[in-house]
Amino acid sequence: MIFEMYSAGKGYSEIIHALNNEGYGTQTGRPFGKNSLHDILRNEKYRGTYIFNRTARKEFGKRNHRKDKPADEVIRIEDGMPRIIDDATWERVRERMIKNKKGANSAKENYLLAGLIYCGKCNGAMTGTRKTAGRNKDLYVSYECSTRKRTKACDMKAINKDYVESAVIDHLEKNMFSPEAIDRLVIKILGYAASQSKEINRDIKLFTDQLAGIQTEINNIVNAIAAGMFHPSMKDKMDALEAKKADLVRRLEEAKLQAQTHAPTEEMIRKYLQKDADIKNKSPEEQKRIIQAYVKKVVVYENTIDIDTIVTFAGGGGGSRTPVRRSTHKSFYQDSPCFTFANDVSQGQDPSSTNPLNFPQA
Repeated sequence: MIFEMYSAGKGYSEIIHALNNEGYGTQTGRPFGKNSLHDILRNEKYRGTYIFNRTARKEFGKRNHRKDKPADEVIRIEDGMPRIIDDATWERVRERMIKNKKGANSAKENYLLAGLIYCGKCNGAMTGTRKTAGRNKDLYVSYECSTRKRTKACDMKAINKDYVESAVIDHLEKNMFSPEAIDRLVIKILGYAASQSKEINRDIKLFTDQLAGIQTEINNIVNAIAAGMFHPSMKDKMDALEAKKADLVRRLEEAKLQAQTHAPTEEMIRKYLQKDADIKNKSPEEQKRIIQAYVKKVVVYENTIDIDTIVTFAGGGGGSRTPVRRSTHKSFYQDSPCFTFANDVSQGQDPSSTNPLNFPQA
C-alpha cells in the first residue's frame, strides 16, 4: 500500500492518513509518521534484498540508525528474503525519492538570521521553516519557535521570513550605515580608542620598567658567576628570572600590537562602515554576512521585535517601531583584534562583552 501510493504520486501526509484510517501502525504500535515512511521506502528488504552490517555503531555499542557504513563494508544478498515489492515499483519509488531530494536541496532558503533569532516567550531559538498550505499549495517561509516545533510547549506564532529580515536590514541601514549614524559612531569610536590607547601606553611603560629591573638582576648573577662566586641557588634564581623575563617580553609585545591596532583613524572607521552601507542592494549571501557581523540577537515577541546590535551611540541606534511586530532595542557592543568598543560607552560604563569588528588598515 505504501509503495503503491507513493509511486502513484501521493504525498506522505495522504499516505499516513490512509494508513491510520485502515488501522495500520508501526512495529512499535505507534501511528505512522514521515520518518517511518521514509525508512520503509528506502528499505531494500521489501524487494527481497537481505542487508547485514549496514548500520554504524555509536559509543557503548548502541546503533546509530541514521548513519550507514561505507558501501564496501555492507553485506548484501539479493533474493535473500521473501520479496514484497516488484522491481518496477521499487525503481519508480527510488526515482521519485531522488527527484524530491534534489528538489528540496535546490529550494533551500538562505536564512539571514540563522543562529541570531529567538522567541520572546520561551527564549528558545527560532529556526527557518518552509511550508505549503491552501488549495494552491502556496509556499510560506518563516521563522518558527523551535520549542513549539518540538514539544508544543510554546504558543508563539511563526513570523514571516521576509518581514523580519527586512526589519533588521532597515534598522541597520538607518541606525548603522546612514551618514548621520556614521558621523556619530565615528566620534564615539575615536573617543573610546583614545582612552584605550592611554591604558595601553601605561601598560607598555610598566612592562618596560619591570623588564629592565629583571635584566639588571640577571646581569648581576652573570657577573657574580664570572667572578667565581657561583652557588647552586643561583641556578634556581636565574631560571625564575628568565621565566619572568619571557612572560614580560610576551606581554610587552602584545601591548605594543594593541597600541597599533587600537588606534583606527577616522578614515579607517568610515571606510569600514561605508562598505556595507548599501546593504539593501547586496546579494543574500552578502546581506547574511553583514547581519551576522553587526547583529548580536533578534528577539521576536507577539507585537514587537528587539534587535540587539553591536555598537551604541547617543542619538543613533535607538528604537524604531512600526504598528505590527516590529520594534528595535538599543544595545550595541563589539571588540576586535583591531579595536575595542565597550557596551554603553556613551554612558561611561565598562565593557561587558565582545564581538569581532575588524577595521581595514589605512
